[in-house]
Amino acid sequence: MLKDNIHKRSRLQERRAANDYGGHITPGSGNQWHSKGDVHSDKFIVECKSTTHASYSLKAADFLKLYLQSVVENKQPVMEIEFAHHNLTLVVQDKRDLFPVGT
Repeated sequence: MLKDNIHKRSRLQERRAANDYGGHITPGSGNQWHSKGDVHSDKFIVECKSTTHASYSLKAADFLKLYLQSVVENKQPVMEIEFAHHNLTLVVQDKRDLFPVGT
């Protein structure tokens, strides 16, 4: 039962993200070797994470995996973290994507 709620919440987040970024949900939710990330748009690859806890542990390795896929596809990596019980969604990006060198 709890696992069903987590899965349902994750799917809803992916649908919202696909709408927000003007993209589509990746088939298999990014579990294929050739299509990482939960949502793809023309500009972004988005990895969606959701938690009911007050904190989320973000590992550099997780973001770097998304970053490497974004380089292959010439897109910006975005990690979206939803804190469900706080009605708060954060977006994590590499600062260089917001402030490119030479601009």
